[in-house]
Amino acid sequence: MSVGTEQGREKLDALLREAHFFRLRGQAEEAEARCRAALVLGPDDATALEMMGDLLRGRGQTESAAESYRRAVAAAPGRPSSEKKYAELALALADRARQRDAVDSLLQPTVSSQQQRRNVMTAFLLSAFFPGLGQFYNREGVKGALLVVGSLICLGLGGDQLMRLLLTVATTRPSGEVNSIGAWLGLLSGVLWIYAVIDAVVTAQKRSAGAGPLG
Repeated sequence: MSVGTEQGREKLDALLREAHFFRLRGQAEEAEARCRAALVLGPDDATALEMMGDLLRGRGQTESAAESYRRAVAAAPGRPSSEKKYAELALALADRARQRDAVDSLLQPTVSSQQQRRNVMTAFLLSAFFPGLGQFYNREGVKGALLVVGSLICLGLGGDQLMRLLLTVATTRPSGEVNSIGAWLGLLSGVLWIYAVIDAVVTAQKRSAGAGPLG
């Protein structure tokens, strides 16, 4: 049955009267059932939408009630009662969202500037001592393991060759035969060390800015 017909309009009005009657008697479930039946006949009926909003609001379903009031305002612009109720709920929901954001902000872990500096310095010293240790401190186990293994391999295969090359350059006298591949591996260990220090410091700064103490 369509609400566009006289019979449909009469049926919708009868359902709304019944809903209002049950609501006055405190029988919310029966009132909501009649109201929903009315909305099946007239989905855009402002009176039915507003009443549904009232029923939902009474049950504490403020977001659903606000949506129902919004639809009522859209269906009948300038309807004072719907506009007032929608404005009240919209303000209440906005205030609730602000309070929730404030609580979330208070619950977020904060780090003092002193603790941040301590985190960064610790990561720096560990990486300066040996590449990869700062990454372990920053809880980057895979990266730390790769840097430790890579540095050990490069130092083991090319550390002495790099030292001979540096001594030769510094003293301008040959310090023994230098293997070029070994020297390059030794140089790579130095690159890994520099990278490890910079990466550990940057990561520690980022983590300290948004989380609790690293260590």
